[in-house]
Formats: sequence, structure tokens, C-alpha cells
Amino acid sequence: MPSFPEQSAVYPTTPDKLLEAFKRLDTLLPNLIPSVFSKAHKLQGDGGAGTIAEYVYTPGRTLKVTTELFDEVGHIFHADFQLEGDWRYSCFKVHIQLVPGLLHGTTRVRYTFIYEPETAPPPLDIIAAAHPGVVALSAYLYDEHEFQRSLSASTESTKNLTETV
Repeated sequence: MPSFPEQSAVYPTTPDKLLEAFKRLDTLLPNLIPSVFSKAHKLQGDGGAGTIAEYVYTPGRTLKVTTELFDEVGHIFHADFQLEGDWRYSCFKVHIQLVPGLLHGTTRVRYTFIYEPETAPPPLDIIAAAHPGVVALSAYLYDEHEFQRSLSASTESTKNLTETV
């Protein structure tokens, strides 16, 4: 199966908080970005592996997401996406790994998009659509006080390092 080269971005929240939010995407996304997702609900499961959720997104199209892997220790989320009316892909999966960012309280999100058939174009439109959802989630989860403490600690650590050199 071909895959689009790994994409990554850093967000101001912890891997634990972001992964926990993935369990509640069906309730969070319509509230955080109603211009994209008008409604959503779980058809089955509690948000972990085996969960099937359905999302209605603009312009009234349906996206069904089946969570295949939800690893709370390794911070990994792997899901199968079925896009109503999008015949480009016979199979479309997303593999997401959350790793702590360089600053305390941040997360580097690594995305890999896996799709078939090989002759299909890279899913650039889907990749572009995924980013605002994660931005909205991280903004919702953002703990300004925790981030400021980590920034101060990082600044102090850098200052101490430069003083010893």
C-alpha cells in the first residue's frame, strides 16, 4: 500500500491529553469547528480500539472512522476512514503517533496516510483538512500556565547552559 510521506507538527498540549481527546472526537469536533463538522456520533465503542464513529462534514458528506489501534502507552492512533462519495481510494488509513515535543507540555504529532490504489493521487486535500482539527483540539486542551512554566524552565536551563560554557 502506498503512503504519503510522514507529516509532523508541534502542538501546545501533552501527548496524554491529545490522545485522550481522540476518544471524544465525536463530541469535540462539532463543537470546536462547526463550520467543518455539523454533527457526529459514535455508532459503536468508547473511543478506543474498535470504535466506529460517523461525522457529517461540509457540504453534508459523511465520514465513517473505525479506530483499529488505540495505544495509550505508545501514544498511537490508527484508523480506517471511509469517505462517502470519494471513489479515489479503495482504502484510506491514518496512522498517528504522538511524541513529547522539545518543550515540556508540547506534542509532536506524526501523521502517515496510507491509501490504495497505487494509481490514486496523494491525498493532499485530506491532509490539509486534518490539520485544523488537531489545531482546534490542541487549542482547546492548551494549558497556558503549564506551558509558561515549561517555557520558563527551558529558558532557565538554556541560561544555565550558556553560563557554564
